[in-house]
Formats: sequence, structure tokens, C-alpha cells
Amino acid sequence: MRSGCHEKRLLEGKVNWEIQSVRGGKVTIRFDHTPHLTEERRGKQLRCVSCHSQIVQGQHLVVTLDTCFLCHFKGLEWGRNETVIGGCKGCHDAPKEQIRLATGDFNHAEFLNRGVTCENCHSDSVKGDGAVPVQFCWNCHNQEKQIARFGETKFMHQTHVTDHKVECSACHVQIEHNLTAGAPKFVSTTLANHDSLLDAGSCNSCHEQTHGGPVELYRGVGARGVPDMPSPMFRSQVDCIACHRAKKQSSDAAAVVGQTFVAVQDSCNYCHGTKYESALDTWRQMIATQLAKSQDGYDQAKAAIAAANLTPFDKLQADRLLDDAAHNIQLIRLGHGVHNVNYSIAALNVADDRTREAKQIAAPTTQGSGAGP
Repeated sequence: MRSGCHEKRLLEGKVNWEIQSVRGGKVTIRFDHTPHLTEERRGKQLRCVSCHSQIVQGQHLVVTLDTCFLCHFKGLEWGRNETVIGGCKGCHDAPKEQIRLATGDFNHAEFLNRGVTCENCHSDSVKGDGAVPVQFCWNCHNQEKQIARFGETKFMHQTHVTDHKVECSACHVQIEHNLTAGAPKFVSTTLANHDSLLDAGSCNSCHEQTHGGPVELYRGVGARGVPDMPSPMFRSQVDCIACHRAKKQSSDAAAVVGQTFVAVQDSCNYCHGTKYESALDTWRQMIATQLAKSQDGYDQAKAAIAAANLTPFDKLQADRLLDDAAHNIQLIRLGHGVHNVNYSIAALNVADDRTREAKQIAAPTTQGSGAGP
């Protein structure tokens, strides 16, 4: 550090650093210079310019957030497990004011006091893994013997960072960190944009086809004859892993077939305490009962249509009604209606209405010769 300018900076220790959020608000980051400058981080000794590396007109050696994110998040797991260096609350506190959501006011303290972790809801706050693609090396080097040392991490950092002062971002893929970094198509959680939350979220990025039905139900779309009705959890920006926390496979089985996380009552209790005690089983039973009723009605209507001697026009009308009913029943069964109970019941009620209408079309020809024209 230059004598006369910064010799006391190390002694100041903790400082509060205020930055602007992606939504236009202010975020305060707690930072302590002492451990960063006196202790190795990831096996490397940092210098002032490790973070203060950007020269911006009118400012003096601005801190590069990309460097902070790279060190704190690279190679670590986020989502169900908090393994970020320092933890979320190591850098910033949860908001103390009431947050206005589509479902009402939200108070972080109520949940944090019960031990709910930040990443349980904010699992999509990180995007990018900070990797170094080997092809990046060819941007500066053109000899095979240089590229051959790509895997020698200590040598690479010594040569590039320590000896030649190359910025981290010159080689590492950028890591983004904010409330919606992992969902780049996020615009808002209004009904007009309710599909954006899961567009690039943790589960849907890999399981778009496998879990298309559950995602549609959670978003409150996909059923016929029912207006869009997003789940309250969806409207509150809660994503898949907040509920899907329990491991389905044992460790031995998971090594072969992979791990699946299922929703259990403990997931509800983890956030809500005893407010929804036994609710998951109740909802599942409610959906199962309604599904069985709707399926039975559909089967009866289908049999009645098949037995009836309908005109081509009436047959077309009846088939369209049955197709709507079958679609809704299939969606709720395969999409697991518990993802959005109110929407699922509404969709099955529409299915029941469609099957009744279809049976009425067939009724005049199945009740005897004098029953109809």
C-alpha cells in the first residue's frame, strides 16, 4: 500500500459497502479487510488490487463484484445446501422491513427465527460456475506446451495473477449473484409474467419435459375451461426445492440412478411451523378422491357416447367435450394436483361438467325410441 494514502486501511477492519440492487434498491454488504489481507483465501494471498482492480473515470480503483462472486461461489453448491463461503448472512442481513408480495406482506424475521435458511427460497440467486474453459487459453497463448499446464492450478495463478496481474474475470466465466440471477427471463411475478419464475430455475432447467405437468399446475396454467390461477406459493416466488427436500433414494441407489428429492410434510413445517400440520396428506387425499370421481364420470360418458347412435355433428360435439375432460384429468393426475390444490379442483370440476354435457348429448338415443327425436 502506498505510504501516506492507505497505511491505516487494514486497521479499519469491518466496513459497510452499499451497492445498488438490480431492482433499483440498496443492498448493504458487510466487509472486513483484515481476514482478506492477512489470511489466505482459497490457498491464495490476496492483495488490494485483487478486488480493487477497475479504474473508472471519476473514481479510484473500483471494487469488482465479479471477483467477489467468483471467490465466494465458484465450485460450491447452492440451493438445498448452504456451502457458499461465509454464508449468506456473512455478507448481508435479511431485510428488516415488510416485503409486499402478491399473497400479502412477508416478514423475513418470522421465518429466520424458526431457522429457515435464505437459500430455501432464494435458490436461484446464483448464475454461472466460474469455470475456466480451456479454449480461453488460446486467446493469449499459441503453444501446446503452455496449454499442457492448464490443470496446474497453483502454477497458473502464480503466473497469471501474482506475476502478471491478470484479472480473474479475464479467464473465469462470470458468476452473477442477485435475487433473480438464476432466472434470467424473470420480469415480475404479476400474472402477466407468471411463467418467468421457473423459466431457468434450478429444477426446470434440466427437467423441463419430465416435470412439465407439475410446473404447469404450479404456475396455474394448462387446464381447459379454467382461468389462470397460480399457486400462492408460486406467487410468493417459492421455487421447487423449497418443498422437495427429502431424498427419495438411498445413497447406494442414488449412485446408480441419481437422486430425486420429494416433498414431505416436514417441508411445510420447516417454513410454516404447525400452521399447515398434516395439510399435505389432506390435500393429497382430496385430490385423489376428486380424481377417482372425475375418472368414473368420464368412463361412463365415454361408454354412453360409444353406445349411442349419434349424428356426425353430435358425435363431434361429444368427443370435444370428452377430450377436454380427459385433458384435465390427465394433467391433474400426472402433474400431481397437490402442486396447486385450488386450481386442480377447479380443473376437475370443469372435467365433470364436460362429461355431464357429453352424456346429455348421448341421452336421447340411449333412453328408448320415444325419448327423443
